[in-house]
Parts: sequence; structure tokens; C-alpha cells
Amino acid sequence: MPVVERVRASGSKAYLAQIDIVRKGERYRENRTFDKKRHAEQWIKTRSKDIRELVENGQGHELKTKGRKLSDAIQVYLDNHKREMGATKRQVLNTILNDFDIANRHCSDIGSREVVALAQELSNGGRSPSTVHIYLSALSSVFAVAKLAWGFDLDRSATIDAMTVCNRLGITGRSKARDRRPTRDELEAILEYFETSYLGSGFITNK
Repeated sequence: MPVVERVRASGSKAYLAQIDIVRKGERYRENRTFDKKRHAEQWIKTRSKDIRELVENGQGHELKTKGRKLSDAIQVYLDNHKREMGATKRQVLNTILNDFDIANRHCSDIGSREVVALAQELSNGGRSPSTVHIYLSALSSVFAVAKLAWGFDLDRSATIDAMTVCNRLGITGRSKARDRRPTRDELEAILEYFETSYLGSGFITNK
């Protein structure tokens, strides 16, 4: 099973360990990032053995629900999104999926602090406040539906709270005024922001 070398936004190297096991007709996939390749290889060996034993003991369902990570939720969202998706949003979600460590965290371990930390990492990497806002808006769309639709243990309020914090700290913000029409991706980000902020907070209800 492969270990993929990646370069983080900070410039440091990371090693993505990937497990893909088919057992009793079910597929079990997990991944985790390490700072050293040998640690990644050892985790694959140990964790693969644990997964096989758990499946043999009838605990496969628990593995599939509790062991899922944000990367799984993002991929399922991308695979199941039937409405036309803006190119920027798709690219942003793929960037989070492939380039940032938050994607390798278990869904149940992600709260507003982790989302704020992602925003700070994006900002420290040279992205403007408006670009960071687009990243968080795209991520919030995953949080908004992943639990209800596919049972991922993601707390929707994590992105709502993180966006409030980041706006007040100046990590996110509006783009500079321009004499042009907004793009499809910009409009989608604006709509998702209001949907997440107001529908998620209970200020507006669907009738």
C-alpha cells in the first residue's frame, strides 16, 4: 500500500499513508499523514492488521462509521454533487483534500478550532482574506450535508463558528471592489455564506 510524499503549504515534507482493504465484500479505506516515511510505513502495517481483525470479529460497521475522515466526506460530496459545481469550488475542495492535514483528521475530532487553524494556515501561505473566505465557504457546504446525507460525524456549527471568528480576526474578508460582474464561483460562495450563517443559526427557516 502506497506512501505518498507531499509538500505542505508551509514547505515542509509530509508522508501520506494510505490503506485500502477489501474484506468480506466491504471496502475499508483510511489514511494518515506523518512527518517521517518510516512512521507512515509502520502505521500501514499495524493498522491494516487491526482492521482485518476487527472485520473478522464483526466490527466492520463500527469501523466504517467511526473511522471516517474529512477526506472521505469531501470525496463523497464531490462524487455525489449532482448540481453544477463551479470550477473554483471543486478545485478548492480538492486542494483541501490533497494538500492540508485537516483532511486526514477523523470527522469527530474536527471542531471550530481545527477549521480556524486551517484558515490561519491558508492565510500564512499568502492567500488573501477573500480567498480564505472562499475556502471556508466551500468546506461549510460539505459540513452542511455530510452528516444528514451520509452519516459522517461532522458538526455543522464548527464551520459557522469558525467563519465568525475568522471574520472578526480579519483572516477572512470581502474582496476589493471591482467594476465587473461577480463570477459564478463568487456568487456561489456568497450564497453559501448566507445559507450557512443564517439557516444554520436558525434566523431563517424553510417553510
